[in-house]
Amino acid sequence: MPDDTASQPLATPRCQDTLAERLVGILHRAIRELKVTSEEDWKQLEDDTDPLCPVTLVCVSDTGPLEPRHLPCGDILFHAGNLSTYGSFEEIQATLTWINQQPHEHKVVIGGNHDLLLDSFFVDENPGRGLDEPGRRRVNLNWGSIHYLAHDCIDLALPKRNRSVRIFGSPWTPEYGYSAFQYASGSKWGAEVWNTSVSDKTDVMLVHGPPMGHLDDGGKGCRGLLGELWRVKPKVLVCGHIRAGRGRELLIYDRAQELYDGVVLGKNHIWMSAVRLAFLFFWLVAKSLLGRGPSPVITGQTKRTRIVNASILGPRSDFGPRNGPRNAMTVII
Repeated sequence: MPDDTASQPLATPRCQDTLAERLVGILHRAIRELKVTSEEDWKQLEDDTDPLCPVTLVCVSDTGPLEPRHLPCGDILFHAGNLSTYGSFEEIQATLTWINQQPHEHKVVIGGNHDLLLDSFFVDENPGRGLDEPGRRRVNLNWGSIHYLAHDCIDLALPKRNRSVRIFGSPWTPEYGYSAFQYASGSKWGAEVWNTSVSDKTDVMLVHGPPMGHLDDGGKGCRGLLGELWRVKPKVLVCGHIRAGRGRELLIYDRAQELYDGVVLGKNHIWMSAVRLAFLFFWLVAKSLLGRGPSPVITGQTKRTRIVNASILGPRSDFGPRNGPRNAMTVII
């Protein structure tokens, strides 16, 4: 089966504390495996490219001061935040300089929770951090040709491909410790930050952290972001932040996924969702035994989002000479 995984269960097993949560995860995975039975099925689902004018996206995140071991060629280079380790002017400028040296036609960058200098609110609230020194302020950074997004949108023209790509970028993540671009989950801002923030026509969402339940190492992602992802349904979501969640996932917007993510979002009753998933599972099994073929729910027309957690650095426990920066990741649309 390809590297992309189809909407993995609710969270890692250690976060599925109740029998109902474990059952929802097991049934969801079983349904996905029933519906997608061959490499051809996967290829059809993943093939969301323009056959005449494909655009290659190259994705990195959480590089800190390091560079990925291999940076492929492509049309647009994305950096999903954490350009630095300590948020200093020197670190961020070094990463911006490196990005500007790359040959990609467009470079799009957002900040991350480590990039303290980029968060004006954090700088103002922490005058003793040395982030507001003359000549070393945010306004002194040389961005070159980089497009910097801070919870806003941009349309990029690609004349060579005769296409344009709409990108929404945001550095905001749920509060974890004390760092930049974070919101308390129960705060008013936390409730509103993802409420219809993204244009309906968005092709790519570039966000620092993952949506809850998807490439987030056991439910460490953002619930509000997941809700907005379901509303917009972009072709691609690029993220990082949760380094242990590095990988790819194919999010398919069908009934099974709706029940599963409804549990993640707290909208659905867990046991009721488990019962409905069980019914759907046995219906698919019966249909297969009767020779009716795969479910028409998953077809080339089914909406889906390719989620990429492009963290270059591994978890803190992985630091060391044997666990240096990893390769960038690519997506073709």
